[in-house]
Amino acid sequence: MKRRGTARRKLNICVLDRPRHDLRSVFDETKLATVDVWRSRGAFGTSPRKTARWRLDNRSRWETMRARTDQGRRPWLTGQIAASPEESDATRESHLFKGQCMIIEDTALAGVKIITPRTVKDSRGLFQEVYSQRSFEQAGVRLQFVQDNHSLSVELGTIRGLHFQSPPYAQDKLVRVTRGAIFDVVVDLRTSSATFGQHATVKLSAENTRQLLVPIGFAHGFCTLEPNTEVLYKVTNYYSAPNDRGLAWDDPALGVCWPVEAGKAVLSDKDRRQPLLKDLPPIFA
Repeated sequence: MKRRGTARRKLNICVLDRPRHDLRSVFDETKLATVDVWRSRGAFGTSPRKTARWRLDNRSRWETMRARTDQGRRPWLTGQIAASPEESDATRESHLFKGQCMIIEDTALAGVKIITPRTVKDSRGLFQEVYSQRSFEQAGVRLQFVQDNHSLSVELGTIRGLHFQSPPYAQDKLVRVTRGAIFDVVVDLRTSSATFGQHATVKLSAENTRQLLVPIGFAHGFCTLEPNTEVLYKVTNYYSAPNDRGLAWDDPALGVCWPVEAGKAVLSDKDRRQPLLKDLPPIFA
């Protein structure tokens, strides 16, 4: 028997899919109704489906409230990033920067980061801040980009790479896809690094909106997963033909499992002649 005069707490959980993890927000409708910037309690749907829809349509408000929650200013609203099964919450939080406009995540290779811009959607479409110098600096990344590059790969299975520029024209790169999808690869060329010769891969697509930060000291390349794929990337130094270097994409020592057979890969003549890692002189300390 319910006690008279006792308000019933109405808790709802909304799950919004994101690359590699879910964003779970738990809120109490009764307390939210007391906040002026929110709709009245009656405007909330009674079913989780309707409430989730409201959550998606008003995401910009939620992101602001989540930022305030992180500062302890809204104790009734909590947000958390769910860790993958093999990682504890503490482990994931240690290599995840959650800014107001993007999430920056470390990888197994020091300096290589995956950036996921936050998306605001409404009836018109969506909006993203695809680059924020302030968010990068808050995450400890201080770079000055000087040039933007744009590539179009018409055929599926086109491979570009593995490329880098040698000092003094070495480049950091921030790579994203505006159309189609790529299998993106970076290889550590820093001779003093514990991960020298090792690689990391990530799928970047116009759909998942991920970006990859490739620091100086790495070779970079990609294979297109869809026809007519367009890739944009920012760099921290200008192009220099004498410093334009490369590494064989199919070097067995790298152990990269490319999504295309060697005989079917679409390559430039230059990339067919790139040297193996063992034949590459030390370039990055």
